[in-house]
Amino acid sequence: MPTDEGSHENGYLQWKMPEFLDSTNKVDKTQVAVGINGKLQQTHFSGLGDTSNSSTEQSGYVVQLQNSIFQIRIPYNAEGRQRKSLVSDGLKEFYIFNLYLEQILLDEDQVSVRVRIFRTLVTPLLPRPLLCVNETLFEERTFLVYLGDIPEDVALVAVSLNGREFSLQEIMIDFTVTAVAHTNNTHGYTLKVPFDHPVVIQQFSKHDNAMKYTVTIQFTLHVLPEKEPIYHQTAIVALMDASPPEVDAFCSDSGIRFTLEHRPFDHLWQITIGSDLLSSELATRHGYIVTNDSQRLQLDVPLFTTGYKYNNGVIPARTHLLDRNCRPKDSDRTTVLFSFPLNSCGTTVKVGKEAVTYQNEIFLPSESHKGGNSLEGSHDLQSVTIQCTYPLDGLHRFFWTYMFDSDTTGVGRIVYAKQPSH
Repeated sequence: MPTDEGSHENGYLQWKMPEFLDSTNKVDKTQVAVGINGKLQQTHFSGLGDTSNSSTEQSGYVVQLQNSIFQIRIPYNAEGRQRKSLVSDGLKEFYIFNLYLEQILLDEDQVSVRVRIFRTLVTPLLPRPLLCVNETLFEERTFLVYLGDIPEDVALVAVSLNGREFSLQEIMIDFTVTAVAHTNNTHGYTLKVPFDHPVVIQQFSKHDNAMKYTVTIQFTLHVLPEKEPIYHQTAIVALMDASPPEVDAFCSDSGIRFTLEHRPFDHLWQITIGSDLLSSELATRHGYIVTNDSQRLQLDVPLFTTGYKYNNGVIPARTHLLDRNCRPKDSDRTTVLFSFPLNSCGTTVKVGKEAVTYQNEIFLPSESHKGGNSLEGSHDLQSVTIQCTYPLDGLHRFFWTYMFDSDTTGVGRIVYAKQPSH
């Protein structure tokens, strides 16, 4: 009986047979049914007078009649087929089809002859590549790798990160591993590895002016039930901007506290006080207090220790306005209180299109300023400009009258500046 042994092409098993298996009787029509494991899936009819090619598709099967030859194509994923993975120079697979074919021959008297064929067809070893996708989450500073297209008889058993091997149980504790199932009888795994994990290689790239994070991942899988190992390796590199460390400072009555939250790449920078590298010995010598743990570096610098620069202080009671006879109404060590009418103490006025601004200055002579009454030639005399602005449409009287009346509250402003030298 002239039939071939089958071939494979583009995901299909292909098998050929003549249109008429029994040529001893005069045949008017032929009917072919095809299936697997004794279950018929595809039926095709033909007649002697039909010389044109024809094809039908159902359940993925393809039956074509060409030049009196039936060409039967069955997809690899057809229901009832058998599939097996194995390791042979990489991951391979093969398919087994228990082909069942029935041909019914009808003569002109409608007498039928039924011919059945059973044939086991096996594909050669076919490559089975796995899919590996880098989906790194830069905002989360995390490597995310997906390994997919894994056959149903292959399972993940271990993962190696930069040469350090973790069993499946260990990797699920230290990292995030998620199994993903698919409807085509394959599955996959997603693996998350934080940039800052000690297993990740961290280097500063001068060429890219960025931190370079590198992880080489080797997935170990077993083909079941034999437990033949198969390995899939990928190397991933991520670049992140390497900004200088941020130091927070807090001032108190006793000194200044500097705090630096640790980052993995802070070792790229050196912390100095002046030109001296900060160390425990330097801190002890200068009277500083250093606390350094895995989270942060804290440096307490008490007042009057090495490194401070002290500006000349201000005597609050000696402050005055443009008219130096206008002194504070009240003062203590750190504050002064002035209270004066707008038409006094040398107050000036600036009239704009929509508002009028009253302005005066508070002069702050430093402790080093000698001769108190003389303002000439001083380089240490500082001033603070005070302003109060009112809308013109709300004013009833201006500053030159003794009565001041406004429907709207003025808007105050303080301008800090150093009086230029004369």
